[in-house]
Amino acid sequence: MIGFELTPEGEKIFPELKNRDTLYVQYYDGPIYEVFEPESMDILGKITTDIATHNDDPRGLTPGKPAFLTSHYGKARVFVATGHPESTPGMRWIVPRMARWAGNRELISYDKAVVRPEINNKEILYFPEQKKFEKENFWNLFHEDDSEIIKAIDNLYSIRSRPSIRWTIGLLRHNSPEVRLAAANYLLTTEYTHAIPDVMSAMHNEQDAGTKKELKIIFHKLQAISNEQ
Repeated sequence: MIGFELTPEGEKIFPELKNRDTLYVQYYDGPIYEVFEPESMDILGKITTDIATHNDDPRGLTPGKPAFLTSHYGKARVFVATGHPESTPGMRWIVPRMARWAGNRELISYDKAVVRPEINNKEILYFPEQKKFEKENFWNLFHEDDSEIIKAIDNLYSIRSRPSIRWTIGLLRHNSPEVRLAAANYLLTTEYTHAIPDVMSAMHNEQDAGTKKELKIIFHKLQAISNEQ
């Protein structure tokens, strides 16, 4: 999870994010852009995080580099993101906003249920100890103790572990209703709309009345998020 700051141009396209010193978005070792012709593009946001997690990584390279930029290529409109807003809970609405800008369509607003920049409030870099912590909690998803499984889910969310979300889908079929519900809530919290069919199946197959009721609520909230995107 890396930090970035909006420029005045960025605030015009993302007015929902104005008046915030630093914003955060998922990042997976992707390209960092160097701007050689600034007059040919608009920089909407600049990276604030020094993304250097390996011993041989150059330091001080990424701060100030574009996090978001727009440009034109012939008749086309181009919108570029360095990170992955589509994988960032609370920020996924940025992608349809980008698509609308690129298609020269009206930039509509989105419900506050999906516009949640405040839930990401710090940078999270995967240094070796963080990777070790993630791996330990991956294995705890298979723990015999239900409370340890639920704790692992919470731990993995605390470091915004993206792979753990897919691992959690299988827990919708766990023997424990508490674990099943924790897994479903994790999918909702992370806005993992790809799992809507899995949550729907879990809801239909659930035998515990209380858990079934909660799963139904989660299912409809995920559907609403999907419709909002």
